[in-house]
Amino acid sequence: TKSMEQLQKLQLETEKKYIAPAALDFLLLTAQKHGMDKKAFIKAIIQQSCLERSYVYHLIGGEIRMKRDKLIQFSIIGGFSLEETNTLLKYGQEAQLYARDTRDAVIIYSINQKLSLIETNSILDELDHEILK
Repeated sequence: TKSMEQLQKLQLETEKKYIAPAALDFLLLTAQKHGMDKKAFIKAIIQQSCLERSYVYHLIGGEIRMKRDKLIQFSIIGGFSLEETNTLLKYGQEAQLYARDTRDAVIIYSINQKLSLIETNSILDELDHEILK
């Protein structure tokens, strides 16, 4: 650009074009892509995660920020692929799954094998890793 005005205009256009969705938006959109509307997804989360109903509604409502383990839990419940899970983690500003980390390797295995959250936690526990909570 040749002027400060052009630079500012270019910067605004770039920000609008490449803005990342919020983790919650991506989570619900991806769950919908996997055949779960918001209501069905919330029901599945409550049933499979053993979390209190009101807490889940606070998380899904965006009132409480979801941390890494919650994002991973919800992606497993939603049947997300590894790529979708890592994208969700990126949008949630959390570290993506890393195969050289032994706990993450178990989670990656579980996602690739389409294991349930209970099965994933069982394997994590058997291998002396912290379960997803």
